[in-house]
Amino acid sequence: MTRRGVAVVVMAVLAAGRVAAQSSIALDEIVGSWQGDDQVQYVELRMLDAGQNGIANVAGLVFQDATGDSDGSRVFVFTQNVARGVAGAKILVASAAARDLTGLSPEFVLPAGFLRPKAGRVCYAVVTAQGFSPVDCVAYGAFTGSNDPFGRPTSIRPGYGCTSRSVPWSDGCCRSTTRRRRSNGSAPARRSI
Repeated sequence: MTRRGVAVVVMAVLAAGRVAAQSSIALDEIVGSWQGDDQVQYVELRMLDAGQNGIANVAGLVFQDATGDSDGSRVFVFTQNVARGVAGAKILVASAAARDLTGLSPEFVLPAGFLRPKAGRVCYAVVTAQGFSPVDCVAYGAFTGSNDPFGRPTSIRPGYGCTSRSVPWSDGCCRSTTRRRRSNGSAPARRSI
């Protein structure tokens, strides 16, 4: 094998290891509309384990329309790593309108029109030899595509701040039930949706 061939094999092995390492990230919160403004949108991801911050060009978000058809899909690839790599760290992907309204600095700016506010599906995915492979997906509204193995779509649209693994918090938003405690230390009450 030539030196170049060895280098290609080594790069492929290293990339595969990085992809495997970035599979401990989950969708934490999805907002497709805020107070009737469909331009104010964001997706918040949460690292379930430390060392998940090397996401540049190996992970992204896949946005689907209500049918789940590939023609209605849009892919947002993370083009840089994020600074924090500790368990529980958040990655904020927000529209320019959400950034401007809140004054927050998202790690990535979500292009307009990617997140469907009424019905669709959002997936966090990693790059594999077969393309983007979903790690975590949330379908919502009148989504008619397949959401296997991630469960049935939630009827609550992200315009109301909730995803399928959500519980209401005191601020009116809904967040993943995998979070164990509220910021004030009290345990959230579970609610089925």
